[in-house]
Formats: sequence, C-alpha cells, structure tokens
Amino acid sequence: MSKTVPNRAFVVIFWFLATLQPITAASPRESDLGLLPRPLAIELRDGSWALTPRTRIIAQAGAAEEGRKLARDLAVPLGRPIAVASQSAGKDDVRLILQEARQDLGDEGYELDVSPAGVRLTARRPAGLFYAGQTLRQLLPSEIWRRAQSPRTDWTVRALRILDRPRFAWRGLLLDPARHFIPKAALFEFLDAMAMHKLNRLQLHLTDDQGWRIELRSFPKLTARSSWREGTLIGHLGQEPHRFSSVPHGGFYSCEDVREIVEYAAARHIVVVPEIEMPGHARAWLSAYPEFAVFPEKAKGMDLWKRWGVSKDLLAPRPATIEACRQILDEVCDLFPSPWIHTGGDEAPKDQWNESAEIQEQIRSLGLKDADQLQAWFTAQLSTYLAGKGRRLVGWDEILHGGDLSGGGGKTSLHPTAIVHSWRGVEGAVAAAKGGHDAIMSPYQWVYLDYYQGPPSEEPLAIGGSNSLARTYAFEPVPASLPSAAAAHILGGQAQVWTEYIPGFEGVAYMTFPRASALAEVFWSPSEGKELASFLSRLERHEERLQAAGVYYRPLARLTSWPETSGRVVAEAKEAVVHGTEVKRREDGALVEWKNPETVISWRVQLPTAGRYRVFLEVDTASNSEGSLEAIVAGSVLKSRAPFSARVDFGAFEVAQPGPRLLFLRGTAVGKSAGFPVIKRIELEPDR
Repeated sequence: MSKTVPNRAFVVIFWFLATLQPITAASPRESDLGLLPRPLAIELRDGSWALTPRTRIIAQAGAAEEGRKLARDLAVPLGRPIAVASQSAGKDDVRLILQEARQDLGDEGYELDVSPAGVRLTARRPAGLFYAGQTLRQLLPSEIWRRAQSPRTDWTVRALRILDRPRFAWRGLLLDPARHFIPKAALFEFLDAMAMHKLNRLQLHLTDDQGWRIELRSFPKLTARSSWREGTLIGHLGQEPHRFSSVPHGGFYSCEDVREIVEYAAARHIVVVPEIEMPGHARAWLSAYPEFAVFPEKAKGMDLWKRWGVSKDLLAPRPATIEACRQILDEVCDLFPSPWIHTGGDEAPKDQWNESAEIQEQIRSLGLKDADQLQAWFTAQLSTYLAGKGRRLVGWDEILHGGDLSGGGGKTSLHPTAIVHSWRGVEGAVAAAKGGHDAIMSPYQWVYLDYYQGPPSEEPLAIGGSNSLARTYAFEPVPASLPSAAAAHILGGQAQVWTEYIPGFEGVAYMTFPRASALAEVFWSPSEGKELASFLSRLERHEERLQAAGVYYRPLARLTSWPETSGRVVAEAKEAVVHGTEVKRREDGALVEWKNPETVISWRVQLPTAGRYRVFLEVDTASNSEGSLEAIVAGSVLKSRAPFSARVDFGAFEVAQPGPRLLFLRGTAVGKSAGFPVIKRIELEPDR
C-alpha cells in the first residue's frame, strides 16, 4: 500500500479534492469520457484543447524520456512526428513536469490539466508522467491507439483537471507460458495492454511439470531437454479415459529474449516477476536433471507431463539441491532486475518425502517435526539467500505451512522480507499480514481468469469455476475485518491466467479482457465511489480503445440489433451475451435460470436518431421471480422492481447522437428462493 503521506501533502490533496467532483454513474458527461481505471477525482471545465500540427511535447531534464515516449505514441496515428523540446510551452503544447515537492502524488500519481491554454502533466516520478500520458490518450478519440495513420483530423479534448494516484502499489497479472508457450511478440502486445490499464507487475510462470521456458546457462539441459513435450491432453482432465495429441509443444525464452522482454516492460513501468517453482511442479527440472529427484534412479528417463494436475515428483531438499537452487536463483537474478523473485511453493505433495528414508533422516537431523516443516525450512533457506542478494522471495500461501512468521531466525522462519501470495482464499494474506509480512491478494474465487466467464456451452473449454465480469469487479483486496496495521501489509492484488486449457495467445487475451479491465480499476481506483453501473458505462467507451489498439477480448456484445423503419429496436434474448455461467437458453432463445446478481446480460442496439428512447423488457410472467432489475444504457441507470408484468417499462434515456450503444441488464436484491424473470427480448422505442 502507499506509504503515509506527510501532513503538508494531506493539506494539498484535501484542497485539490475539495475543488473537484467525483465520477459517478449519475454524471453522464463524465461517463462519456470512459476513463478506465476511474481517476481519483475530476473537474470538468468549459472549453477544449486540440492536438494540432503545431503541438510539441515540452519536457525538462528528467521528464524528457517520458516526453519522447508520449510523442512516439501520438505520432503514429497522427501521421506526423511530434517534436520534443525544453523551451516555454504554448497553447498547442503538452507540458510534462516533474515536481519532487508533490508528495501527495506518491511514486505513480499525477495531475492532468487540460485547458485552451495547453495541457500540463505533473508528477513526482516518471511513472506518474507515464500514467498521465495514458490518461491523456484515453481522453483523445480512440483512433489515437491505432498503429497506423488515421484519416481523422479532429483531435479535440474537453477542458478538465484530474488528480489521480493508485490505491495499491502491486497491480499484477500472471501469464503461464509453462503449460502453453507464449511467444515473445505476444508478450509485447500483452505488456502494451497492461500499460493501457495502468497495471505494473507481470508475473511469468516459467517452469512446471509440462515445460521449462527460460534459458539458464548454468543448467543447459533444462531447455535442451525440457522445453518441448511430446503431446498434450485432449479435452478436460476430468474426462476419462484420457486422450493425448501427438503434436509436440514447446519453446523457451533465451537470455537475450528475457532481457528484451524486461526492457520493453520497464519502458512501460512494468516489473517482470519471474516464477521458478521450488520444490513442487518440478517434473521439467527432474526430466533434465534426475539427480535432484527424491529417487534419482526412478527419475531417469522421466518425461514431461502431457496432462494437467499436480505431480508428486518433488525436488529432494538435500545439500546438492539447495546449491543448485542457489545457482539457478543467481542466474535468474542476473536476468531479471525485479526486486521480487517468485519461487512458487504451492501444491507440493509430500508422498515421496514421506516414503524416502533419506529425507526422513534429514527431517530428524534438522530437528523438524514433519515434511511440512521441511518445506518451510527449504523456503526459509531460499528467502534468506535472496534477501542476501537484495531481493525478496514471493511464494504461494502454502509456504505458510509448517513455517514461522515471527522473524526470530528459527529454522523454519521466513525472512522478514518474504511476501505471501494468497491464492486459495484471502486467509493466507490475512495470516501473513497479521504476522508482519507483506502479502498479495490473488484468491481464485475472484481473480482466476482461466475460470469460465459465460455459459460453459457457449465458451471455449476452461478448467471450470465461474468468475464473471461483475464478480471480478466486486473483488475487494482488503477484508473489512483486517486491522489497519495489518491492512498496510496488503501490497495489492493480481489476476492469474493459467493456460492448461488455453493453447494460444488469442485465447489468453479472450480470457483476460475485459475482466482484467475490471481488476485494473479494483487495484488502482479508490474503493469509495465504486459502482458496477458506472464501470459498465465507461467500459463501453473503453471497448473502442481495445479495438483500436488491437487487443483481443471477449466481446461485450456480438451482434447489433438494427432498428425498424419506425425507429423501434428489438433485441432478442438469443442475441444477448451472458456474462455469467448459470444462465441457460431455452429452445425459443429465452434466457432462463438467472439467479446470480453477479451475472450481467448485454446487447448492442443501433439507435437511428438522437433523442429520447424508452426501454421495455419482455419477460415470461409464468416464471417465479423477485428482486429488481437495472437497465444500463448511454450512461443512464433505469430501474424496475418485482412483481414484473409481461412487458416491463424501465423508463426513458436520452442520447445526443445516433449510433450503436450497449445495453446491460443486471439484477439486484434477489431473494433466496427465486431468481430473476425469464428474459425474452428487450425493446427500445423512440419516446416522442
């Protein structure tokens, strides 16, 4: 979390916030900006500013590099170079300013001022200027995100002032090239998308039972022998008998590739955090170097897994293995300047350790109780070693098993700098934070993006589960019951995109966005003022940016319902996109069994003219339903409450111009015994 701000800074920010108005769903003008993540505060002003052929980037000394980045980003769609200079700024120019005294902005916050007299970006650190630049690009027409010259000539931004800074320092995403390899060029695209969303940590899961993805020159066989597997499971692990393809799959990142990825990320103020699994998920390691297995003779000839799940093959924590781990960590630290090195530690079944007389003797000789304490001792060795190199170990919440959080230097004591990454719920992070350790929140119940996001019959094969767009947005990284002293140890949160069932990067992007857009706001924006309706309204505008930037994503709507000659638009239920897993489609296309308020239904409708439209929802009155419904369209939130008639009148909204608009339908205050009504169609009629 952000560190305590000095009193003077509180005075500055309090005065600033007092002059601004918050962004809410009830303020259509601000919703039209579509800023995502939602800024801390915004003031809309009269007037505007335009990007013209005369525009320059004015940046002094330490701001010059960020100025050059912004100039490059703007120049391509404009089709002309933008000069970067250091002299006085004019009314056409964009000025970048670093002010050390702006402690209220922290390391990543910024102030953005747009007026007819010019644009001013102010920050305390270069990262803040970079994020101010991302917000400026969001304020411009969406074509500014394209990678080729746009025919557009009007690049106008309305006058406003924004104060913004992140709620959390750790705003992460995990990618899993170990299960299905992700080419370097695809990582570059992903890093660009992360930067758009002000995400700043990319964890790469580089090793697992199915492949080793990083070149280490001290152990060359790891990639020479373990970067390609002979095939892959077809279908789901739960479907038996198992079938496998015979198509080899693999790849790895060379040392040069890693340096290139790290540099590309750093230019976008993203830290690449490597994950090297120890002691579990080790089959790729052991297939290349069986001498580090618990039973080396049995491990000879071990192949990479073609299936998913949890392997019982662990590293043997004997002295030679500890030394090998240190050598690997040395080389990983040389390749990755990240202050954080993730060593996994999850899903390490102790069967082999319990079966081995050698390992049992090691447990006794160390004065430990059992295999759980042995893993805690193993992790303590790694955390202390990394601390000696000025790095911090990060491990999944299983590293707490058998461990000691007191920091007293015992055999199973994690080094005080070690970070607990909580994935099985929030409990691991809570325990770590109360014990004085920093923690990252990644509970699978909200942030595992390999889980289904729509009805399974309509979605690509996934591992299972259900994390809808609304559910990810509802995630709160700091439990309300956590004392403030412990809450300060919650560094932030991270979404995980495990790839067991995602064989290509197109699938990775589809599963990631727009749910990662929701989590970007959770991790950046203040919890106060958080509203799903506001987010969905702004996401409609943000979808245009995703399209322009070439970010593949799960569409908010697939088809567009076209108006009749009268101007009436009818959107059938069969054309809706369902953001949630429990809803089913009846033979006539109607949507049934809708019970979860975290499920949202959406359509895209073509509005033929500007003006007022009235929204009607046709439902099946025979369905037993209760609760209330909201229709979110064009920045308006229209409500209706049970009991529902066959044709529900939501009321009217207004649009200033014709064109396609998204309409979201959500349910609230559902009862325990009944769900929402059966949805047949939505209708929009001109309200003359």
